Amino acid sequence: MYFYRLSFSRLFAFLTHPATILITGGVLLAIVSFTGLPIGIDESNWSVTARMWANEGLAPYRDVISYKTPGIFLLYYLSDALGSSGIAVPRLFALAAALLTALLLYALVKMLQSKRAAALTAWLFVLLMPLDFVDGAFAQTETFMMLFLALSFYLVLAASKTSFGKNHAHDFFVLIAGVSLGLAVS
Repeated sequence: MYFYRLSFSRLFAFLTHPATILITGGVLLAIVSFTGLPIGIDESNWSVTARMWANEGLAPYRDVISYKTPGIFLLYYLSDALGSSGIAVPRLFALAAALLTALLLYALVKMLQSKRAAALTAWLFVLLMPLDFVDGAFAQTETFMMLFLALSFYLVLAASKTSFGKNHAHDFFVLIAGVSLGLAVS
């Protein structure tokens, strides 16, 4: 009988592959996000505010006062419009945002340093996000902000690798990076 011998180089290749990191991070975050974690105070505030805007016809920032920017309320409004008054849809979006952030961090650090550094960065991100003091399991504004900031940095780096003024890729990358920075704070 033939047994597959796992060498260190194959194990390293497996552990540094982005799919391994994303699947592991997705499972960890999903376990924490969707198994018994109660709705957070901020999540309940955003959910109620979004419902008041949508269902009660109250005007944002006039009839319903809140200190957050509109992006997070739009997420909870979308959840309500999809028929989910619970927290599952926003947390699913937050899970997707966290995984996309990990992928962008991997790509960004790989461009700047090495595959090994990229894997270490992505592993640290996905292992820290589910921790209680990080609040990565909640649908928080910071989770989405990190996605758009990472995308913006990635696009700026990509733009720096293209020729300024010789093709439209540079201008496009810079434009989308600016839009992404705007979304990060909205």
